[in-house]
Amino acid sequence: MKTVKNSFVWMVLAVIALCGCDNFDDINTNPDTTTKVPSSMLCTNILLQITKYSGDTKAYIADNALPKYVAYANEGKMAEQYNRLGRASFGFYTIWPKANNMVEYALGDIYEDGYRGVAHFAKAYALYDMTMRMGDIPCSEAGKGDDNFRPAYDTQEQVFITILNELQEATSCFEKATGRVFTGDAVYDGDPELWRKACNSFALKVLMTLSLKTEVASLEITNRFAKLVEEPLLTSNEDNFRVRYADETGKYHPLYDQ
Repeated sequence: MKTVKNSFVWMVLAVIALCGCDNFDDINTNPDTTTKVPSSMLCTNILLQITKYSGDTKAYIADNALPKYVAYANEGKMAEQYNRLGRASFGFYTIWPKANNMVEYALGDIYEDGYRGVAHFAKAYALYDMTMRMGDIPCSEAGKGDDNFRPAYDTQEQVFITILNELQEATSCFEKATGRVFTGDAVYDGDPELWRKACNSFALKVLMTLSLKTEVASLEITNRFAKLVEEPLLTSNEDNFRVRYADETGKYHPLYDQ
């Protein structure tokens, strides 16, 4: 009899547990927070990832000021003073899924082209930074997530071709977005015309980096350069690609002593 009772109790508990899971998602969803990140928030995150400095003041001025211009009482040897290259990071690849989601969430929206432009630009920026530090890097197979945990490395030549093509795509997107200011832009406040200038100017910077490789036909350096100088370019410091710091929490300049 005792065994029957125990079995009955366990059956009742099992039924209660199963029934209690029917609305699990509803119970655990906070009605005061978003369940879907809008493209504007992803845009802000991506742009701050490639522009905003997140280290301390000492590290901020280390690359240039400390070894060249600033007298600093240091407790030990500084890598910058002895040209120690150290190691680099593939951290910028985290931009790919965010950029893809940003575009996906904007599909059909009047601001879609603006967010597409940011996605292309951010990928070009990230690839340029990483290939300048490490040479051959994953490119054509990068950003595929669960579908490819071991992307193949592309030659630096192919990486640069991809960078220039991404910037060309970005420029086209911003041209289509003319007159439609999109939100979440921490650099140009969603102005497509300023973004066009930035993309063209960055492409010129890339071509200048490749100036000793004009004989490499696949890069099309001469043709690309001739076309770019006819396009809108950055013309003043007000056009600079930069984060605007402010006297607000989370927006302080790295050298500001709070």
